[in-house]
Amino acid sequence: MKATMNILYKNVDDLIPYDKNTKKHDKKQIKNVATSIKKYGFVQPIVIDKNDVVVIGHCRLLGAKQLKLETVPCVCVDDLTEEQVNALRIVDNKTNESPWD
Repeated sequence: MKATMNILYKNVDDLIPYDKNTKKHDKKQIKNVATSIKKYGFVQPIVIDKNDVVVIGHCRLLGAKQLKLETVPCVCVDDLTEEQVNALRIVDNKTNESPWD
Protein backbone atom coordinates (compact mmCIF):
# COMPACT_ATOMS: atom_id res chain seq x y z
CA MET A 1 0.00 0.00 0.00
CA LYS A 2 1.36 3.39 -0.95
CA ALA A 3 0.75 6.09 1.64
CA THR A 4 0.03 9.58 0.41
CA MET A 5 -0.06 12.79 2.36
CA ASN A 6 -2.09 15.77 1.23
CA ILE A 7 -0.60 18.95 2.67
CA LEU A 8 -3.08 21.74 3.30
CA TYR A 9 -2.04 25.24 4.27
CA LYS A 10 -4.27 26.50 7.05
CA ASN A 11 -4.53 29.89 8.70
CA VAL A 12 -2.90 29.69 12.14
CA ASP A 13 -5.90 31.44 13.71
CA ASP A 14 -8.28 28.80 12.33
CA LEU A 15 -6.53 25.92 14.12
CA ILE A 16 -7.98 24.88 17.47
CA PRO A 17 -5.68 23.47 20.14
CA TYR A 18 -7.07 20.27 21.67
CA ASP A 19 -8.31 21.39 25.08
CA LYS A 20 -7.45 18.06 26.74
CA ASN A 21 -3.91 17.87 25.37
CA THR A 22 -1.86 16.02 27.98
CA LYS A 23 1.56 17.22 26.86
CA LYS A 24 2.64 20.58 28.23
CA HIS A 25 5.11 22.88 26.46
CA ASP A 26 7.16 25.42 28.39
CA LYS A 27 8.44 28.71 27.00
CA LYS A 28 11.92 27.31 26.36
CA GLN A 29 10.60 24.41 24.29
CA ILE A 30 8.32 26.71 22.28
CA LYS A 31 11.24 29.08 21.64
CA ASN A 32 13.43 26.16 20.52
CA VAL A 33 10.76 24.94 18.10
CA ALA A 34 10.24 28.48 16.77
CA THR A 35 14.00 28.80 16.24
CA SER A 36 14.04 25.47 14.38
CA ILE A 37 11.13 26.53 12.16
CA LYS A 38 12.87 29.82 11.40
CA LYS A 39 16.18 28.13 10.62
CA TYR A 40 15.00 25.03 8.71
CA GLY A 41 11.45 25.84 7.69
CA PHE A 42 8.31 23.90 8.52
CA VAL A 43 9.51 20.35 7.80
CA GLN A 44 6.82 18.50 9.76
CA PRO A 45 3.16 19.37 9.22
CA ILE A 46 0.62 19.80 11.99
CA VAL A 47 -1.94 17.00 12.08
CA ILE A 48 -5.54 18.15 12.43
CA ASP A 49 -8.95 16.51 12.48
CA LYS A 50 -11.92 17.37 10.25
CA ASN A 51 -12.88 20.23 12.61
CA ASP A 52 -9.40 21.85 12.48
CA VAL A 53 -8.60 20.65 16.01
CA VAL A 54 -4.90 19.87 16.48
CA VAL A 55 -4.19 16.16 16.87
CA ILE A 56 -0.37 16.31 16.70
CA GLY A 57 1.78 19.43 16.66
CA HIS A 58 0.65 21.72 19.45
CA CYS A 59 4.20 22.97 20.09
CA ARG A 60 4.76 23.56 16.36
CA LEU A 61 1.58 25.65 16.31
CA LEU A 62 2.78 27.66 19.32
CA GLY A 63 6.16 28.16 17.65
CA ALA A 64 4.45 29.32 14.45
CA LYS A 65 2.37 31.79 16.44
CA GLN A 66 5.52 33.08 18.15
CA LEU A 67 6.99 33.69 14.69
CA LYS A 68 3.74 35.38 13.64
CA LEU A 69 3.29 33.01 10.71
CA GLU A 70 -0.06 33.38 8.98
CA THR A 71 -0.33 29.86 7.58
CA VAL A 72 1.13 26.46 8.44
CA PRO A 73 1.24 23.12 6.62
CA CYS A 74 -1.29 20.61 7.91
CA VAL A 75 -2.39 17.06 7.27
CA CYS A 76 -6.04 16.30 7.96
CA VAL A 77 -6.92 12.87 9.34
CA ASP A 78 -10.58 13.18 8.39
CA ASP A 79 -10.75 9.48 7.54
CA LEU A 80 -10.18 8.44 11.18
CA THR A 81 -12.88 7.92 13.78
CA GLU A 82 -12.87 9.99 16.96
CA GLU A 83 -11.53 6.97 18.85
CA GLN A 84 -8.70 6.55 16.33
CA VAL A 85 -7.82 10.24 16.56
CA ASN A 86 -7.62 9.99 20.36
CA ALA A 87 -5.47 6.87 20.09
CA LEU A 88 -3.18 8.67 17.61
CA ARG A 89 -2.69 11.51 20.10
CA ILE A 90 -1.59 9.04 22.77
CA VAL A 91 0.63 7.00 20.45
CA ASP A 92 2.39 10.12 19.18
CA ASN A 93 3.14 11.36 22.69
CA LYS A 94 4.21 7.96 24.00
CA THR A 95 6.50 7.10 21.07
CA ASN A 96 8.42 10.34 21.71
CA GLU A 97 9.34 9.14 25.19
CA SER A 98 12.71 7.48 24.85
CA PRO A 99 16.15 7.83 26.41
CA TRP A 100 18.88 9.82 24.67
CA ASP A 101 22.10 8.18 23.58
